[in-house]
Amino acid sequence: MENDRELQKKTLTYLKGIYPGRCDVKQLAVEMHAVGAHLLRNLTYLREHDLVTGSFSVSRDPRQLSLVGITAKGIDFIEADGGLSAILGVVTVRLHADTVRDLILAQIEAADAESSVKEQLKATVTNLPAKGLEAMVTRLAQEGLTRLPNAMHWLQAFVSSAT
Repeated sequence: MENDRELQKKTLTYLKGIYPGRCDVKQLAVEMHAVGAHLLRNLTYLREHDLVTGSFSVSRDPRQLSLVGITAKGIDFIEADGGLSAILGVVTVRLHADTVRDLILAQIEAADAESSVKEQLKATVTNLPAKGLEAMVTRLAQEGLTRLPNAMHWLQAFVSSAT
């Protein structure tokens, strides 16, 4: 028995509609037109990913209610914009201006150019205010990516190795 993405989406959407309430798993099976064991497998999968909450199992006493509800993570998962998780999960990377300046100066020093040209560039970079440096780095990144012949391949390899 495989996981059923359509059933999972329908289940999360239904549970979002009754949020913050919960629903009995038997009632949910009726609403989803799903076989109990198939629904339980998918609910268990969703619970393991913290998208739903509840206590339910195939061996549970049929006289007991097994309530299931959607979590905030579940709501954010089905929201088109990613919900609050997308906003709260933003990572900001800050590079100190001196670090960026040192990287650029090192690249200028390593470049194959006349020393007078290098010295003039180094003096300009050294005297740039933080805003000017920020604009330069943005432009350098844009220029570098457009000139990198295999930018997509490089980006895919980098992202794969970083995760």
